[in-house]
Amino acid sequence: MTLLSSLLSIASAVPPRICSRSPRNSETEARVCDDVANEAGCLTIICNADRNSRREIEHVKMLRTYNAAGVVFAGSGIRQNEEETEHLIRTVDTVRSEGMAVVSLATRDFPSDVVSYDNVEARALTQYLIQLGHRDIAFIDGTADVYSAEQRRKGYEAAMHQASLEHRVIPGNFSADSGTNAVISLLSQGQPPDAVIGANDQTAVGAMTALRHSGIQIPDDISVAGIGGTRLAALVDLTTAAAPLHELGATAATHVINPEAPTLDKPLLPPPNRRPPDFSPQKPQNNQSTHMILAPRSRIRKLPHCGSPIQE
Repeated sequence: MTLLSSLLSIASAVPPRICSRSPRNSETEARVCDDVANEAGCLTIICNADRNSRREIEHVKMLRTYNAAGVVFAGSGIRQNEEETEHLIRTVDTVRSEGMAVVSLATRDFPSDVVSYDNVEARALTQYLIQLGHRDIAFIDGTADVYSAEQRRKGYEAAMHQASLEHRVIPGNFSADSGTNAVISLLSQGQPPDAVIGANDQTAVGAMTALRHSGIQIPDDISVAGIGGTRLAALVDLTTAAAPLHELGATAATHVINPEAPTLDKPLLPPPNRRPPDFSPQKPQNNQSTHMILAPRSRIRKLPHCGSPIQE
């Protein structure tokens, strides 16, 4: 049997479970990693860690036995117990010391090369709603202890603070049900907001469902928006802020393939009809990791659920 000479020269991913509670579509990032690796003659292995540090550790150890060139953690980090976190940190440190590239596409608890977009979507989306004239904007939060949920909430709060507006954060967990329950809670308070932002598109769709069942017109009475730019948002014509998932995946794979590159001017395989991303490399805080932040170019798909679009 003849095998490719570059077989298993790159191993991609370890995304969290891909389901309605996922804060973003890690499947897209993993697919782009795979596309870039294939173009370079490499093979990828995509693993599902289900947001479990022990499974991540098992996957990394398995990839180590294959002499993988690198591993990309595609999902957002989550706060877990200290013992599991320390074990994961030791495992990652071991493979990095042996030459394996480790890249994460979101905030994690271990040293790695980080490629992120600074979670600008929530801030940009909130600013967009404020420009439309909304002043009472509620935010349905994501899953507790998930770093991306915290970053999106902070982005919303920053935009509200900048506009000298009071923020209203309702607990959620990235699911449609949490969006529905949050709206029921808001309406029961007797002072419904002008607009509602879901921490992801699924949450926003749940909010839309509850509003419509209550006889509230969207966007005449209340505007609704989500985060993610998912297919679900397109199906229901939801206004959504899209994350640069293609750029994230392509940049991560490129870095594994060519880790010695001083800067990443563009990925090997930019997505169709899109410019290669701009990069703002930051000086590493130590000798172990680098942090590359994609330029904040969050794209807002403007649809009727937020009222009349602003003039651009």
